[in-house]
Amino acid sequence: MGDVNRILVTGGAGYLGRAIVSEARKNGIAVTAIVRSKYPLSWKNDDGIRIVNADLAEFDVQETLAAAASDADVIVHAAGHMGNEKAPHDRDTLRATDHLLKALKNAPARRFVLVSSMSVYDYLTVKPGGTVTEATKVEAPDKARDVYTASKLRQEHLCQVFCEQDGRGLWMLRIGLVYSKDQLSTAHTGQQFGPVMVQVGKKGEVPVVHVHMAAKAIIAAVLTDPNGTKALNILDDDRPSRLRVIDAIGDKGGPRFAVQVSFPTALVLAKLARPFARYVPGLLKERILRARMMELKYPNDAMHKALNVSSDATFEELMKIPAEDAA
Repeated sequence: MGDVNRILVTGGAGYLGRAIVSEARKNGIAVTAIVRSKYPLSWKNDDGIRIVNADLAEFDVQETLAAAASDADVIVHAAGHMGNEKAPHDRDTLRATDHLLKALKNAPARRFVLVSSMSVYDYLTVKPGGTVTEATKVEAPDKARDVYTASKLRQEHLCQVFCEQDGRGLWMLRIGLVYSKDQLSTAHTGQQFGPVMVQVGKKGEVPVVHVHMAAKAIIAAVLTDPNGTKALNILDDDRPSRLRVIDAIGDKGGPRFAVQVSFPTALVLAKLARPFARYVPGLLKERILRARMMELKYPNDAMHKALNVSSDATFEELMKIPAEDAA
């Protein structure tokens, strides 16, 4: 395993990045946090946190990044665009990753942890009621269902090529839908139109991970040798049904009205809408509908075996924990 005294974390001031920094400090690991936005004021009082203000996408950033990584034992790359717009992904996910990797050419870190996404899987290869694991086929970047998925696939490829050429260990952690008391996405429950939520189905697991569990798994990966390149899905032990997530959204003051549509009905509508795919909402596009709404299971056995992390808390219990108390 080897000692890990300091890590470099990109995207350190982000929603997940802050939790990663906190979890690292809880484990006695010093952190160099790359930030380009506001960060917790408490960091200034922690001698174990070094703050580097830098935009990874700027063309003159590599010297700054190389200096920041000069004493890091492990790199955690959590920076990237979260939306579905091409230009920001080209800049903040792909160009930023390219700049980071070039800056790390002579860095001492022999382990790299990439924060990736469960979105990379090809859900057309999975049948309703099926299981999504690390062995599930991933999409082809040039034929991916949306910009976000294509960008994460290309980011994984960049990191894999870099680490394999330099003989560095690489964890590609495919993180589920990150949530806390402060944040819960409706992406896997339905499509919202103003005060109305069109909900698709009630069954099937939603691939969630509390921000605390995600940070815990990431730091476990920091401390564990992947022995080459290893992809791993990061998910809660209690993965709620779609109905339980819908109830949680309602408790948080979600949409006032809900319309229920079965998955088979939604699938028929999506197929009928194919000629108009450029103009219809995401859930009327078959590939997006399958990825988000199909009744599936998402086991996390591989995460348990590789990283030995777990949680006894239920989804409802974790929903009460805010992000700032998460790590």
